[in-house]
Amino acid sequence: MAADWYTQMAANKAAARPVIQTARSQAAASGAPAPSTVSELQALQAQREAIDADHIQQLQVAFGPARFGYLDIYVRATTTVQPMKLPPANAATTLRDGRPR
Repeated sequence: MAADWYTQMAANKAAARPVIQTARSQAAASGAPAPSTVSELQALQAQREAIDADHIQQLQVAFGPARFGYLDIYVRATTTVQPMKLPPANAATTLRDGRPR
């Protein structure tokens, strides 16, 4: 199960690399990535979230509710990793200090 998750996430990451590079190039040239590029990045993020949700569901089925509950409590108590979220397409195009993205 973990190997399957890793394989799917690695494929998603490999697919995201050129899109991220394109977004950076577009932002450098025109101040913002093209809407189609943003949409593609959001689709890749949605795929990552679906991969996670699918594998969490597989763990729930494999462990059963009680044992999965213990695992969930343990993971939440011992990890600090938070997933990165892309801003919505209509989000502000400036950084916190006021510079354009």
